[in-house]
Amino acid sequence: MKKIINLITSRTLWITILSFSVFAVPASIHGFILRKYQLPVELSGWISILIFSIAIVANLIIARKFFSFKEVGVQGKGFARSLLYSFFFILIFSLASVFINGETISKELSNPQTYLSLIPLVFSAFHEELLFRGIIFRVWEKSRGFIAAMMVSTILFGLEHLVYPFWGSGEWSMYTFLRPAIFSPVFVLVAYRTRNIWGLSLSHFLYNASVKLTDGSSPTPDSPESYFIVLLGFMLFLPVVIDSIDHRLFKIEQPKINWHKLFSWMFIIIFLVMLANSVLKDIGVF
Repeated sequence: MKKIINLITSRTLWITILSFSVFAVPASIHGFILRKYQLPVELSGWISILIFSIAIVANLIIARKFFSFKEVGVQGKGFARSLLYSFFFILIFSLASVFINGETISKELSNPQTYLSLIPLVFSAFHEELLFRGIIFRVWEKSRGFIAAMMVSTILFGLEHLVYPFWGSGEWSMYTFLRPAIFSPVFVLVAYRTRNIWGLSLSHFLYNASVKLTDGSSPTPDSPESYFIVLLGFMLFLPVVIDSIDHRLFKIEQPKINWHKLFSWMFIIIFLVMLANSVLKDIGVF
């Protein structure tokens, strides 16, 4: 009971709530408006940019107040490694979508409107890296350690993608939560090793753009289980690869992380998520 009270009254929890709310509250209002009124696509896009911009500015203020820009990864140092590791992951992950699900490039590439629709993704990518791999991960890492920070960041990252669907804008499904949650552990690991979110933001944008450009053009239905298999493979060898490259190429010492504990938790979480997904499908919740 004492631990629960300490958590509820801790600065860690309240910084997390505050940081998450500066996006969730205006996004919920936007989602409610989208459900009530048929806004033009262009107008909705500009509103999204405004919401992400507000969240970015607010969280930069929070980062400056409680940490420093360097602590949350807003620095030049480590950019190349951050981009290298995260881009390697999203490249393989994207290729897996092509081979597993047969995704193809959208036929709308000749339409200039398609490229304009990518602009909000620039803001959303940086916002999410600043919020989840910057502020939330750092504040939990400092108070509860790497594993707890990874878990909290991953869960909240998945829940963030349910804000708009909750208000009727977008697909409300287990997969809406699972797909971003697959990314989070790897991106958390990269953020932890490089202390830089700029490279992550760029890779994040490139992945979101690729999803946007292939949206609706997959001849076979997506299978969350396929992505889980890819994630398991990456979680097994990516930390080892990163540590090896850091040590041999960049002469950086390996961090003191209990990888066995990390792998064990990842397998447990993924098993429970796959089980929950199957159960919810059977009972028709999603």
